[in-house]
Amino acid sequence: MPPRQDKTRAELERLKLMELQELSEKNLVESSDTGATMIERLMACSQSESMAPSGKGKEPATPESLDDTCGAIEVTTSGIRDQTSMIEEAHKALEDVPEEEELDVEYDPLTAGNRGGISWAAFPRRLEMFEAKLASIQMELDSTKMVVDEHGKRLSSLDTRIGDLSISADAYKNIRHNFIDMYVRSTTSGMATRTRKQTQEGKGAVHGGDAHVDANLYRDGQERNDFQYLKSSHMETINVLNIHAGIKADQGESMNPRFYGLFDDFINAWENFGYAINYLEESAKDSHAAAVNKAYWALHEFLENEEWRKGEEAPKRGRAAGEGRA
Repeated sequence: MPPRQDKTRAELERLKLMELQELSEKNLVESSDTGATMIERLMACSQSESMAPSGKGKEPATPESLDDTCGAIEVTTSGIRDQTSMIEEAHKALEDVPEEEELDVEYDPLTAGNRGGISWAAFPRRLEMFEAKLASIQMELDSTKMVVDEHGKRLSSLDTRIGDLSISADAYKNIRHNFIDMYVRSTTSGMATRTRKQTQEGKGAVHGGDAHVDANLYRDGQERNDFQYLKSSHMETINVLNIHAGIKADQGESMNPRFYGLFDDFINAWENFGYAINYLEESAKDSHAAAVNKAYWALHEFLENEEWRKGEEAPKRGRAAGEGRA
C-alpha cells in the first residue's frame, strides 16, 4: 500500500465512530455501525486528496476530483456447468458487451460479488468421481462377499468333518479296547465280564465296519461314477470285458499271463481316452484313440491266434460286420 494511503488509513483509524459516519455522508459513502467497515469504504473511495479525514475545509469527492484511472468491472451471467464451458461462455458474453453499448458507469464503492455459486461448477466432475469411487467400493464389497461365502462353505465342510470324526471316535475306542483286552487275555488266565463285553464290542466294530463312515464314501463328490462308462452298447468293448470277467470268475481256469498284460494295456489306454467308444473308427485321429486301437487289436489277435488257455485252443472269433483296423 502506498505511503499516502497508509497515512490516510492511520488518520481514519484515529477518528471516532460519529466522525467516521459524518465523513462517510460528506463523501457519499454508505455509512455503517462499525468503524472498520466505514474505514474500508472510505479507503476504497480515497484515490486523491479530495477526502479530508477531519471533515473540515474539504469538499465531497466528485468524478472530476478523483484520479484519471479507475477499476472497471464487467458483469455477465453464465450457467453452472463444467469450468471450461463456463469460461468460454463468459468470455464470449463479455466480448459482446462493448459492441452492444451496454457499459454503465457507477461511482459506488468497490464490492465483490457472491462467489459462492462458482463452487457448483465443479459439482458434475465431483459427482462423476464419487460415482466411480462408489462403483469401486461396490466391486470390493462383492469380492469380499464371495470370499466370505467361500469361507462359510469351508467352515460348514469342516464342521461336518468334525462331526464325522466325533461319531467315528466311539467305534475307534471299541477297536482299541479289543486290542488291549486281547493282550490282557494272552498274558493272564482269566477275563472279567466287563473285559469280555468290551472285546465283543471291539470285534463288532472291526468286522462290522463303521456304517457312518461307509455312507460317506458316497457323499461329497466321492461317489462311484464308473457305471456311466460301463453302461455301454459298444459290443467290441463289451466282449473284451465279458471275456476278462469270465476268466476271473472261473477260479479253476488257468490263463496265459500275457492275457492280463494285454488287457491292462487296453484298459489303461481306454481310460486315458476318456472311455470313448469310437477308437475303432477311421475318423478317430487322436493319439489316445490310436493307442486304444492298437491295444484292442493286440488283445484281439492274441485271443484268436495264441494259446490263451493252457492246453486249450483259442475259440474262433470272427470280426463283426463293418469291423476293421483303424
